[in-house]
Amino acid sequence: MFLTGMMNRTIFFEIPIQKAYYFLVVALSIFELIDGYFAFHFNLNLIGFIYKSLIVILAMLLFIIYRWDFKIGISIFCGYLLILMLGCFRLLRSDINIEAIVFDFQYTARSFLMLISVFIFAISLQRDKLNNLFSRFVLIQWIVITIAIVVHIIFGFGGVYMRSGEYIRIGYTSFFTSGDTVAILYAVSWFAIMFMVKNNLIRVLITLITLSIEGLFGSKLGILLVFFMLILKLFSIILKKSKLLFLLMLVFGLFSFFLIIMNIENIIMWFLNYYLLISKEGNKIALKAAEYGLLSVLWARRDYLISLAIDNITKYNVKDLIVGANFFNYKKFLGSDIGREFRMTEVDPIDLVGATGILGFIAAYGLLFIIFLMLLKNKQYIKNQLGKTCNNINYVLLYSGILLMLLISSLSSGHVFIEPYSNILLGLVYGLIYKFSKNSERGTKGCLLKI
Repeated sequence: MFLTGMMNRTIFFEIPIQKAYYFLVVALSIFELIDGYFAFHFNLNLIGFIYKSLIVILAMLLFIIYRWDFKIGISIFCGYLLILMLGCFRLLRSDINIEAIVFDFQYTARSFLMLISVFIFAISLQRDKLNNLFSRFVLIQWIVITIAIVVHIIFGFGGVYMRSGEYIRIGYTSFFTSGDTVAILYAVSWFAIMFMVKNNLIRVLITLITLSIEGLFGSKLGILLVFFMLILKLFSIILKKSKLLFLLMLVFGLFSFFLIIMNIENIIMWFLNYYLLISKEGNKIALKAAEYGLLSVLWARRDYLISLAIDNITKYNVKDLIVGANFFNYKKFLGSDIGREFRMTEVDPIDLVGATGILGFIAAYGLLFIIFLMLLKNKQYIKNQLGKTCNNINYVLLYSGILLMLLISSLSSGHVFIEPYSNILLGLVYGLIYKFSKNSERGTKGCLLKI
């Protein structure tokens, strides 16, 4: 009787929850635009709050009704419990208040809980359905972001805003609330689409569109990610053709790299002169460069913020260094140094240590390292994959490439481990890799969509 009830409950709840979740994940960029629209016109972030809350709540319901393997279930439960415990330890301070508690919980829930929640959903799907979800996810994000930026640049439709306390001021394009987060999502979507597209001409066209949109959007990180992955692809092709040619290209590449580094400011200024003609972002960079220096401006003055953050972190007591000073205090400490209410460096390792301590840093990057090891656990299968692909989809290169892009993003401009939208992407990719490593010995059933 009990088993029958459980089966009926699972059948009744599981399908609607998965369908609702499927829609929420695929419509990520659309919800971001809607949230930005309401924030710009009505100073209201209710849509974003409801959207992110639904993702976490539906995952909890899915966890309750889904018949998990014991190891998976206990791991997910421990993950939620660890996040809760670390959050409580961070809030055990003499200067704590209700505002700090709400602030810290908001950051924790919208980042780490978001990641685990999407991971729960991803591994609840069958592998072929998860691959299908991911292919639709990257296609829709790429199309929506492309259309939103083009419409804004050409027709002027859509606001630009960035929240600063209670005020709204000029910031990112077309209602997107976080430029770097969208740039990361857009670049990763481009990279995944390159594995789905079979026609080289279409690949070139999509790459040129991606670089143009990243430029119009004013994202230096997005352009860097695309060029970095293109260079890696070029070197991998050369390596397959000839090891000697690869060695010569490597030496030439290193020599060119040192020449570029030595003349980096002149080279950037040459490109910037043309960039001024097509983007307002170029004008902002040129004006700020005269005041702060070109390289500092290109890194959004993160070098200055990092030095201030390190100065603050070195003053932490042992407890704060281990579990963090919480997001409220960390952002307030750093903001007070530069005359603002709240501020972060937007470089994930520094911000994680400052807000969540060494344990938070280990939890974020340690999990990334574990997921990468899961991808590489079956050496023989990987060796076979490098020589043979499923419908021209090499899962090893696809997933490892995405992880590499996310790692570079977290180290250069942040917005990976602490932003909700990036954590939706992270949770989805972690789920894909988990499914891939679990089924690697049985072949590659279920490929990404072909274009």
